[in-house]
Amino acid sequence: MDSGAILAVTAGAFLLAGFVKGVIGMGLPTVSIGLLGLLITPIQAAAILVVPSLVTNIWQAAVGGGIFKLVQRMWPLLAGICMGTLFGVLLLPHDGNGRQSGSASRWRPMPAGAGKGQFSVPRHAETWLGLLMDTATGAITVATGIFVMPGTPYLQALAFERDKTVQALRVSFTTSTITLALALAHAGEV
Repeated sequence: MDSGAILAVTAGAFLLAGFVKGVIGMGLPTVSIGLLGLLITPIQAAAILVVPSLVTNIWQAAVGGGIFKLVQRMWPLLAGICMGTLFGVLLLPHDGNGRQSGSASRWRPMPAGAGKGQFSVPRHAETWLGLLMDTATGAITVATGIFVMPGTPYLQALAFERDKTVQALRVSFTTSTITLALALAHAGEV
């Protein structure tokens, strides 16, 4: 396929993914990586996704105010995302020069799904459980390029009001996007 066709398909994938994100508030990475993964490797799709995802998540995180108080409460899970991403990138195969050793063609997203159910997290357990849940989220992000599991259900279990939940998701997704970009750069994909 020539570069013009790839560019057109990429634009179409992002338009559809942007529409989905506009309607339900999330889905840009899931839809765009899924569609782009049909033409290019998923790790290349994840690399293309970094800037659009970062811009939209920062914009949505800033809406609503109170961001510093929210981040103060969320610090364990944000630290967990960073630690999990570091752990995940250390598990990627690398050549002697620190670059990923030809595994981009083998890298494939793992399926993710969520069952129905309502969980709640007691406030006293937020520190250790947030660290644990989002360490897993960071590692899964490196493996899949998608940063919703298990972090999104965990954030929903914190029982923020609706607008704060959306804002907390955006802060989490922004952190995941930045750490994924750093992981991809380390792996030699960006």
